[in-house]
Amino acid sequence: MDLSYTFPRFGLAKYMDITRLIFYSLVALPLAAIEPCQLLIAARALGDPNFSKTVVLVVEVRKTGVLGLVLNRPLPNVPISRVFAGAKKVSDPVYYGGPVERGGMVGLSRDSNAKTVCGDIALVTEQKQLSKALDLYSGSSGLRIYSGYAGWGKGQLEKEIELGGWLLKPFQSSAVYDSKPTTLWDRFLASMETMLARRA
Repeated sequence: MDLSYTFPRFGLAKYMDITRLIFYSLVALPLAAIEPCQLLIAARALGDPNFSKTVVLVVEVRKTGVLGLVLNRPLPNVPISRVFAGAKKVSDPVYYGGPVERGGMVGLSRDSNAKTVCGDIALVTEQKQLSKALDLYSGSSGLRIYSGYAGWGKGQLEKEIELGGWLLKPFQSSAVYDSKPTTLWDRFLASMETMLARRA
């Protein structure tokens, strides 16, 4: 899968109101340069359907932009076995990784020779590496397969964060392999709101 192209632009659907801007400043990480392994938590006001109520892992930061993977949207009725013919016994779902190159597959794996991006978690983009990771899959090993990925052009994500569209959270490897991914956004946001209430 070729990840070397110029990132498209996805606009912020709605600006945050002043209450949520205050919430951001108190609870999230301070505005700073985006770094790999940070978690992006979509703000409640982010109306873009591509990213509404998502948790995104930043996997690469380049001069041309930022690449990430949505962690909490398993695709209904799309098991890995449907995408990879050699993985007939793997019933785990393929995940929506983002709106870019939906026809391509990438993976996050702990059982791969690919370059690690977050701790012991590797970003797997080549077909051979994905097939090898699936061959080693035991059901308990760390593996997620994603359809597509998220991309922002130079300075775009920083602007969206500045406008309050995203909250930044330190990396947690458990977020990648959470057993209840569809509730991940709700839980993360609830914990941030609880933190805000305690500070009030």
